[in-house]
Amino acid sequence: EGALLPTKFELGATLVSQADLDFGEVEITGTELEIQPAGTGWKVHGKGGNFTCPHLPPMAIDSFQAEWADGKTTIHSSSLRLGAAGKISASGNWPGAVDFEWANVSPGDLLGEGWSQKLDGQLAGTARLESGVAKGSFEWSDGHVRGFGILQQAAMIMGRTEFQNLPISKATGDFEVRGGSYDFRNVVLDSPGLLRVTGHVSISSQRALQGEIQLGLAPSLLQGLDSLLAKVF
Repeated sequence: EGALLPTKFELGATLVSQADLDFGEVEITGTELEIQPAGTGWKVHGKGGNFTCPHLPPMAIDSFQAEWADGKTTIHSSSLRLGAAGKISASGNWPGAVDFEWANVSPGDLLGEGWSQKLDGQLAGTARLESGVAKGSFEWSDGHVRGFGILQQAAMIMGRTEFQNLPISKATGDFEVRGGSYDFRNVVLDSPGLLRVTGHVSISSQRALQGEIQLGLAPSLLQGLDSLLAKVF
C-alpha cells in the first residue's frame, strides 16, 4: 500500500481570473493572474485591472511580471496606461523603492478633474517612490495654459491675445512630493516670443504657495514698457 502513496508533489501554474492585491499604500485590483512556484516564493504574471499608489491617479494595467518571496514583492517589469495615450512603466521592490517612467501623459489626466480645461500638452519624466516620498524630474512639451485670471489681465495689458491661451514649447524641472506638499525646483518654462520663467515653487498640504521665480519678457514686449508701466501703476 505504501508504494501507492506519492513521494513528491509538484504544483504547476495556477490561473486566477480576477484578483485584488493589497500591499498597504499600493493596490492592484481586478487583475488576471498566472502564479507559479519559484523556490521559497512565487512568480506572478498579471494582466488587466487597475494599479493605485500614493500621489498618482489610478492606472490601467496592460501587464506585469513580479515575484513574491520572504514578504517582499519585486516588480521586474510592468506596462500601465493613464488616459487615452499615457504610457507608464514601474519596477522595483515593495516594501522598498519603486521607479516610474512615463511619456505622452496629459496634464489633465495626471492632475485630476478640472485641470484638463486649463492645461494640455504632453508630460514625460521619471520618479522614485520610497517611504511615502516621490522624487523625480519632468518635461512638459507642446502645451498651453488657459483659464487663469492673470493671463486675461496680461493679454489686456500687453495687447497680445496669445496670453489668453499661453503656448508652452517646453518646461522642465525637478519635483518632490511629501505628505501632501509639492516642491518644484530648477523649473525652466519657455513660451517663445512671449516669456521665459525660471525658479522654484512650493505648495504646502494646505495649498499655500511660496517660492521665487524670475520672469523674462520677449524684446518685442519690452518695446512698449513705458506705456505698460503707466497702465499697471
